[in-house]
Amino acid sequence: DAKYGIPPVIRYGKWFGTNASRYVRSFQSRRSLLIWKLFGRRLDGWTNEDHPTETVPGDPNTLPEGANDYLVDIDYHGTIMPPPDSGVPPLTEEEKMMFARWIDLGAPIDSPDEVKSVFGWFADDLRPALAVSRPRSGRSESPMTEIRIGAFDYYSGLDTESISVVADFPINGQPPGAELASFLVGDGDHIWKMDIDPPVMDLERGLLTISVKDSQGNITSVERTLSLGSGHPLPRIINLGRSSHEEDLEFRFVLSGEPQMSFVIERSADLKLWEPWMTVTDFDGVQTIVDPEIHSESGRFYRAKELEDN
Repeated sequence: DAKYGIPPVIRYGKWFGTNASRYVRSFQSRRSLLIWKLFGRRLDGWTNEDHPTETVPGDPNTLPEGANDYLVDIDYHGTIMPPPDSGVPPLTEEEKMMFARWIDLGAPIDSPDEVKSVFGWFADDLRPALAVSRPRSGRSESPMTEIRIGAFDYYSGLDTESISVVADFPINGQPPGAELASFLVGDGDHIWKMDIDPPVMDLERGLLTISVKDSQGNITSVERTLSLGSGHPLPRIINLGRSSHEEDLEFRFVLSGEPQMSFVIERSADLKLWEPWMTVTDFDGVQTIVDPEIHSESGRFYRAKELEDN
């Protein structure tokens, strides 16, 4: 709004477009008076005579007669800064380029406003790192005796109070869905663990969800799908149904089974002759399968089998 310093001479009396001030044109260091002064010359390829300029800086009445104020630019005068005879050491090329890079990035600054200070150029838009080393996904014949996690955030910092651990099966006497973070204890630099007592010995299928925020509010969540014990669920096909759109004849169903296993889905038209149709790998326990080739008048049967090399 040209609140400080020499104002612009355009009819609205405000800096507009990428002009942040008389000295800075955001994203365009070569067209910024500040950079001209640091390098001691114009850097935009023009000369002072190429565009009209007021003779008294900031006074539109001193523009050349008939000049279009939208074509007005700022002239370069004087010497490099700091002046050679000022006794102040000159800037190095790297220091000059630092100013140029700052302008080319949009001249970002820290805002004194507490609300705005967490947004903008210096906002932390990266999620925190979160690793779950125990338990592992998939099937295990060993009991589940602990939960062990590591978390870190380099920028705004980790909000340790936000750590959440939720299981859809009972743990430490807590019902499914209960918050378990209070059981975590520190076990090293940014490492936490939770002892499970009594251990979970047998579990057909369970889901463990762990999440954490950084101080900016970014969330990272990790899900562990697992089954415990010597037995494991056989693959099942559930929730059969056709698309609700008449023009879309694709057929959908849900495959449920052992996480981290691989399955082959077979199709048959008569329940006698079966042919392999699809292989499912990197299975997470539940997956929607779509058959777009089925026709409204056709009948088709499906079954799922574990691959022999699991």
